[in-house]
Amino acid sequence: MVVVVVVVALAGTLTVVAANRDKTPLSVTGPSDGTIRMTRWYREGPFAEYGLDYGSIGLAPPASLTLPSGTYDVVLTLSFDLRTSENDSFVVSVRGDDGEVAVVPRERAVAGTGSADSTTVAFRVRGLAGGATYNFVPGVNAGERIGRARIATERMLLVIDATPAA
Repeated sequence: MVVVVVVVALAGTLTVVAANRDKTPLSVTGPSDGTIRMTRWYREGPFAEYGLDYGSIGLAPPASLTLPSGTYDVVLTLSFDLRTSENDSFVVSVRGDDGEVAVVPRERAVAGTGSADSTTVAFRVRGLAGGATYNFVPGVNAGERIGRARIATERMLLVIDATPAA
C-alpha cells in the first residue's frame, strides 16, 4: 500500500491529508480552537498481581490537568503495551480526583492472552468545571479471577483532550 501524506500547519491547527493507492482521500484534523491537550508518558504503568492468598496493585503517578474558567468535555485516551496471565479477565480504568470526577465508563475490559499485546482505550468526562486542577490516575486490576492472575503495563501514553462544552 502506498500512502501519500501532506501535512499543513496553519494558525495552530494541524491538518493531515493522505491518500492511499486507490487515491481515496483520508483526512485527519488536529484539535479545534479552545481544546487543551495534556499528555503523560509512563515507562512502566500500573500492574496487578494475585495469588491464592495474596494480592498487590502497583499505581501510576497522577497526571494533573489545570483548566481555565468554563465548562469542559474531556476525553482520556490510554495506549499501552501489556502482558497478562492466560485465560483471565482484566479491567483498565482512569480515576479522576480519587473517584470524585465521574469518568465514563468506570472501567474497560481487557482479555488475558498470556502473551505480550498492546491496546488503546478511551474514557469520557462531561461537564467538568474549569478554574481547577484535576488529577487523573490510570489503573489496572483483575476482573473475575480464580487462582492466580497478573497484568503488567508499560510504555503507556495518557492523552487528555479538554474541549469547551457546547
